[in-house]
Amino acid sequence: MKKIVVIGGGVTGVLSAWELARAGHAVTLVEARALGSGSSSRSAAGIRAQFGVAATVRGLVYCERFFEGWTARFPGSQSPIRQNGYLFLKNYTADLDAVRELVRMQREAGLGEVEFLDKAAIDERMPFLDSTGVAAATWCPKDGFLFPAIIYQDGAEGARALGAAIVQNDPVVGAERSGTSATAVVLGSGRRIEADLFVNAAGYIAGAITKL
Repeated sequence: MKKIVVIGGGVTGVLSAWELARAGHAVTLVEARALGSGSSSRSAAGIRAQFGVAATVRGLVYCERFFEGWTARFPGSQSPIRQNGYLFLKNYTADLDAVRELVRMQREAGLGEVEFLDKAAIDERMPFLDSTGVAAATWCPKDGFLFPAIIYQDGAEGARALGAAIVQNDPVVGAERSGTSATAVVLGSGRRIEADLFVNAAGYIAGAITKL
């Protein structure tokens, strides 16, 4: 078991704290303000697995499946994902053979629901669209949007239930080191927290934390 400090109380930090607590570590999560008060509460939170790199597709397939199973992990909650689908339209400049190859790669990477649609299929299945100038599209019904507040609130409750400590409204303002390794963080209140490992999940201010 390690003592671990997670810095940042958004979606990334909260889920990191929850996973680390599940693994049996002694976790303290530190948030400068309230949970989710950074970019997590301001994000449009789109989630899709239609990417051009196989490793990214696999990672996002995992993420979509993870959020699909949310209520099994957090009984009594509500689903944090709305899978209304993503449709990527291609105009006459697109290399349609390359688009078909992209879909083939995505399916091999685990995104079995993604489809290549020619113009006739688009017009038949999505008559509400004006397909003027559209040559084809890719469509995946598993893509959609997340509700971040559900994620960081449920994740925090789950982490606490596993023994994690959550500190809010107390920013990290300094760090102590032994050689090249960090040994503790210092908070604005003056509190000092020692740990074996520090996880920087501070999002858009992560660079400032790194400099400490």
